[in-house]
Amino acid sequence: MSRSYILLQSNYRTSRPKRRQRSGVVQKKPFDWRQFGRFLYRLLRYLLLIALLVAIFVGPYWGWQYLKENNLFFKIETVSVYGEIEHLPEERVNELVKDAIGQNLIGLDMKGYQDEILSESWIKSVSLKRNWFHELEVHIEEQAPVAIWNGVEMIDASGERFTPSFYPQGEWVFLAGPDGRALDVLEVYSRTKERLEGTGFQLSHLSLDESDSWSLVLDDQLLLIMGSENFDQRLERFLRQFSDREVLDRIQHIDFRYKNGFSVKWKENSDSIKNKL
Repeated sequence: MSRSYILLQSNYRTSRPKRRQRSGVVQKKPFDWRQFGRFLYRLLRYLLLIALLVAIFVGPYWGWQYLKENNLFFKIETVSVYGEIEHLPEERVNELVKDAIGQNLIGLDMKGYQDEILSESWIKSVSLKRNWFHELEVHIEEQAPVAIWNGVEMIDASGERFTPSFYPQGEWVFLAGPDGRALDVLEVYSRTKERLEGTGFQLSHLSLDESDSWSLVLDDQLLLIMGSENFDQRLERFLRQFSDREVLDRIQHIDFRYKNGFSVKWKENSDSIKNKL
């Protein structure tokens, strides 16, 4: 028996040896000046933008600080004082405001300067105004007292009290009363002062005690004890009954705390005129 053999031929590739890379000199590219110029332009533009932003936001601050510390442009040469000043001497006013002379108009500590002026108790309020480039305006409101309160303070018509650095000369009325009753005393004072006008009597003292009892002194010597009721009616009674000044000169005080009358305390050696009442 014969056998037949079939030889199958497969496709195959013959591996070829790799070529070696040629060795040789690599040529260097020339420097690109145009590209470098573009890079440098972008960098400078970026830095310029940063500098501009810094100048916009920080520059004014630095400039302001320089102007505050340098007296080249804003040195105070004149301090002008405005306001109705009746009691404070001119020398005292000049002493209060003189510290601003020679200082920087911008750099002046306005709050500290105001506080320095307000350290004088006769100054009620003060406001400042810069006048470019070398002038400072000082507007002063002086205290306006109407009487002396409780012997140590002074009081104005609104009831505001202060302790004065000095008591100005003049015929001041002395008012007295408990804390919190200043407005009540001022009201009675105003009515009494108005009623006594044209009568020849001068109010010297008016006081209210803790029991709400009123008393007043006329012409620095005559004491009227008015009590806690009917003040205005009792004052009218006094003006009707005691028109004779010769009699009043001999009286120490009159007590009106009686429902239908009054009592009189005479000074010593006044027996000769008691019968005139």
